[in-house]
Amino acid sequence: MTNHSYWRYVQKINSEKTEFTNPEDKIYFEDATINPSASKIYFQEKIDDYYINYLRELKMILHFLPLSNKNIRRSVELCQKTNQCNTTTIRYTSEELKSKGKVIVIGLESQNTEFENIGLFVIEQDKNSATLENYIMSCRMLGRTLEKTCIAWCINYANKLNYEYLNAKLIKNRKNIPVHNLYNEMKFEYKDNNTWSIPTKNYKFENKIIEIKDHTLITEPT
Repeated sequence: MTNHSYWRYVQKINSEKTEFTNPEDKIYFEDATINPSASKIYFQEKIDDYYINYLRELKMILHFLPLSNKNIRRSVELCQKTNQCNTTTIRYTSEELKSKGKVIVIGLESQNTEFENIGLFVIEQDKNSATLENYIMSCRMLGRTLEKTCIAWCINYANKLNYEYLNAKLIKNRKNIPVHNLYNEMKFEYKDNNTWSIPTKNYKFENKIIEIKDHTLITEPT
């Protein structure tokens, strides 16, 4: 939670002259000007808990599907139009996507929204590793933990295919600033030539918010 969110929350309480139902809330709020650090930590945790509960109530379901005639048009559209969550900003055509090693399309549905394809992984493979050549997600979906949950799925997917490492390409530019720190935050290690890497074995990512449905056909790498 950002500093801005914390102080906006405190100001909202003050402006509304909130009657605190929890005595501990009142103590920390009144102490904000005397001991701002402790108060900030306390209220940040409460805001975080509220946001997590809000996300749970959305009942989001992520679907991971192979590229097909049903979703290729939308996949090309995402490649052509998405800038912010587009790790290399490569603009694939339909023929180029069909020629790639693996293309996994990401779909989302929730309590309030119908199913929609929102992103894709473009993965190239060699003997020992899989390389995430591009990761694309609709900018409208950022900020709901979706972008990190999808990366975690991709790491485990590479492990199921018996790859020791998942490499990932990241070419930073002014348009894709929201993903500049994504791989670092997901514990990838920077290698060279815009490439990050992470071991796939025993990778753990806590996800208590989003249901996952994997529609991909798991096969051994050739």
